[in-house]
Amino acid sequence: MSSGHENRPRILVVDDNEALRSSVARALRVGCSAATAPHARAALKLLSEEHFDGVLADMHMSPGPDGLWLLTQVADLYPATRRFLMSSASSLPSLPTFLRSGIVDRFFEKPFSVEELLSHIAHRAARQS
Repeated sequence: MSSGHENRPRILVVDDNEALRSSVARALRVGCSAATAPHARAALKLLSEEHFDGVLADMHMSPGPDGLWLLTQVADLYPATRRFLMSSASSLPSLPTFLRSGIVDRFFEKPFSVEELLSHIAHRAARQS
C-alpha cells in the first residue's frame, strides 16, 4: 500500500543551530519530507547516501565550511538538486553572483515564512514535472 509520501519533495535542512534546524524541518514536513544535518560535511555525506530534491543551508555554520561552499558542492555533484540559502544577514555581498550563476536558486532571510519556502518548492516541482 502506498503511503502517499513518494511524490513529496525531499528537502535536506542544514544548520548548526539545532533548535532552528529542527523547527524548520518540522514545519517543512507539512508539505515535504525533510531530513537534517548539523554542518556542510555531514550534509554531503547524507547527499551521497540518499536522494534529496532540495537543500536548504544556513550561510554561517561552524565548524567547517559555510552554506555557499556547500551549495557550490551540491551544484557540482548533484546539479538537479535545488539549492536554497538562508541567513539572518540581509546583506551578503557575494549573493548576487551566486544567484546569477545558478549555484543558489533562492535566498531566504531569517526569519522567513516556511509557507513561502513550501510555495517556492511546490512551484519548482510543478515546473519540473
